[in-house]
Amino acid sequence: MMSEMGMLKSYRDAQITKDHGVRCVVNTPSEFPLHHHDYYELEIVAEGELLHECNGKSMMLRGGDAYILSPNDVHRIVPFKKTVIYNLCIYTEQCSKSISRLLLDEEYPRFGRIDDNVMKEIGALHSALRDVLNSTGQYREVRTSALTTLLVSRLFEMTAAEISLQSDQSYSTIAKAMSFIEAHLANPITLEEVAAASGYSRTYFSRLFKEIVGINFKDYLEHERIELASNLLEIEEMSITEISYAVGFNSFSSFWRAFKKRKGASPREWRNR
Repeated sequence: MMSEMGMLKSYRDAQITKDHGVRCVVNTPSEFPLHHHDYYELEIVAEGELLHECNGKSMMLRGGDAYILSPNDVHRIVPFKKTVIYNLCIYTEQCSKSISRLLLDEEYPRFGRIDDNVMKEIGALHSALRDVLNSTGQYREVRTSALTTLLVSRLFEMTAAEISLQSDQSYSTIAKAMSFIEAHLANPITLEEVAAASGYSRTYFSRLFKEIVGINFKDYLEHERIELASNLLEIEEMSITEISYAVGFNSFSSFWRAFKKRKGASPREWRNR
């Protein structure tokens, strides 16, 4: 149950450095909680073994397995031994148009098995892309786009959409709702509005949201606003009052109380840490 795993996490683009819309790393992960993100994620298990839960369905993945997820997919991973993963994150808003079209035109989630020969090819492409992203030079952006296109297209050839994993649309619905909330944090947001945008009644959506996310809509909205405010207090030159309104609070006093409750410090104390 969600209550046993904690609140559904949301990883946004601001939390990952973007470089021509691409992030390319090798991970040796510990357990990742159930989460969604606003980018496309392509991962290949190079070695090890893990439990992968996607949209409420679980499967075991081993070295040679690969998957591609969209921003509408919700997943978590639990490694059972040391696991090495080739990770590629892509933001369609910032990558090249050809890569964006390729990603947007497909169905998700996608899974596949990669044989040893193709794994060597994909490993070489992934390594070359990492090298380019860590380099400088006149043709860096062009080489990034070319290598990313080769890697993405190869992975699409090796994977297929798992329609059976899409049978429960609840996770996709909540992921879309969370994205809607994140995009409108500065504005007044009501449960009715988000429920309508998701195509459900207020009562049903409220129950579904708490079941999957782990907390009710009101608490989640306040949590997201305070998290955004804490980031702005660290990286922006805005005044604290300006930040309180920029994250959707209609009064400074309500912002101050909510921030103190959730962070254990006042906004000013947080900024001056």
